Amino acid sequence: MNIDQSEECVSVGVLVMVRLGNGADYLEELTKSERLHEQSLVAVMKNREEYKAILSSSASQNLTEIIATVILAWELADGVNGIETGDVLVVAWEHHPRLVASWFGSKPESMNRWLRSQDFLFNGLSETGSFGEAEKIRMKIIAALESEKVSGSETIAAYLQVLNNLEVPNWQNN
Repeated sequence: MNIDQSEECVSVGVLVMVRLGNGADYLEELTKSERLHEQSLVAVMKNREEYKAILSSSASQNLTEIIATVILAWELADGVNGIETGDVLVVAWEHHPRLVASWFGSKPESMNRWLRSQDFLFNGLSETGSFGEAEKIRMKIIAALESEKVSGSETIAAYLQVLNNLEVPNWQNN
């Protein structure tokens, strides 16, 4: 994402004035930060496809570290960054629902924010991809959550309810 000199940018939940000349790269500027949440956001943005591949594979190397990094980045992201990090987080929900639910289960405010963000997230996924892709993701997560439902997790039950009631927008028919 490039930013003009005069543009204001809201980043990772904190109002940050970014005044960069010559369209400098937003991620490049974040990379210079010494703040953990900004470094997490940079890591997810730069490694999205790699993280998604690891999360969807049976490999367990760095799994917990990647999930923690993605959750931290999402937790403090907003706007487009929330969609981009949420896109990776839904892969973690699909393939590792217990791990993700265990974190959100201990953070009720974050879980409530996650649940409230699903309309925004799936709207973004539908706009940037396709209705079919977004609906397929929703259905895969529902299947994964239903297979874990027996664990009695209130977190999984709450997310399952939201996803079952969610209507993914079909921008291709408009």
